[in-house]
Amino acid sequence: SAPYVEIEGTYLVREDSPAQRVTDLDRDGLRIAVGCGAAYDLFLSRELRHAAIERAETSAAAITLFDQQHLDAAAGVRQPLAAWAQAHPGHRVLADRFTAIQQAVAAPASRPAEALRALFDEVEAIKAGPLLGEAFARAGQAVTLVR
Repeated sequence: SAPYVEIEGTYLVREDSPAQRVTDLDRDGLRIAVGCGAAYDLFLSRELRHAAIERAETSAAAITLFDQQHLDAAAGVRQPLAAWAQAHPGHRVLADRFTAIQQAVAAPASRPAEALRALFDEVEAIKAGPLLGEAFARAGQAVTLVR
């Protein structure tokens, strides 16, 4: 389907970090924590040229690794990083992003064309109404809806 939500990948840093933009963190000697196998782990593994990636078992564990090992940044999805920063004074999330992940609905191409059309039409109908935004709000997720 067409995307229905966009999820931003960005960095959590300490308040006193000189990093203001994501590009500031791709420097020799800098270490960035990531959740092993996350979409942004794969992206950063391809894109970072100088900074070292330190992998943790999960995205949440990457934040712990960043904090306990005094790494330069933790990479992740904006909302969980922002929630952690809010609960832990002295930290902030960079305003820009290193990637945007557009979520969509997928179905096997082997399904009948009418079924695929109906599924994708339903996704569009849900996107046009309030249901999607309300569902994310109930789940405590602040996301960017794609209309």
